[in-house]
Amino acid sequence: TNKYEGVDTFTVVRSPYDRMISEYYYYFHKKPSMAKERYGKWDDLNDPQFMSRWIIDFAEMAIQNGECYKGHCVPLHKFAYHEGKQIVTHILKLENLDEEFPKLMDQYRFPVKLEHTNSRKDGTYLDAEDMSKEAVSKINEWAKLDFEYFGYEMRDPSKQKS
Repeated sequence: TNKYEGVDTFTVVRSPYDRMISEYYYYFHKKPSMAKERYGKWDDLNDPQFMSRWIIDFAEMAIQNGECYKGHCVPLHKFAYHEGKQIVTHILKLENLDEEFPKLMDQYRFPVKLEHTNSRKDGTYLDAEDMSKEAVSKINEWAKLDFEYFGYEMRDPSKQKS
């Protein structure tokens, strides 16, 4: 059951590729003891092969367990849809948040403004172009319904550089 039935709600979604890259950097910067226990020492977080291996491992964990660790990597459609039916009133995309959020607040006459903060560290520059074919394939599998429900374009793994 939807405990918010009859209440207007919103959620913010993100491109599955960008989200998994953000999870990757977050894991190593914000969970260093967990990362060290699993990986020992790592040299370069901007190594595309290392990132791709992490993505493959953690997306597979999320496919198998519903999450990759402590509530992370849950596909976002699980928060916005139930049995194929949208259960939130408004779905905003992080990529368009600067435009979509003020419009939503104006629609409801809420005087709320967003402040931009980004916890991603300087020097973290990998993006979806840097993923291996296997990493893209694994994200496509993990987030299949996110792509479908939220209208994100699924990358063709065969067009990846590596």
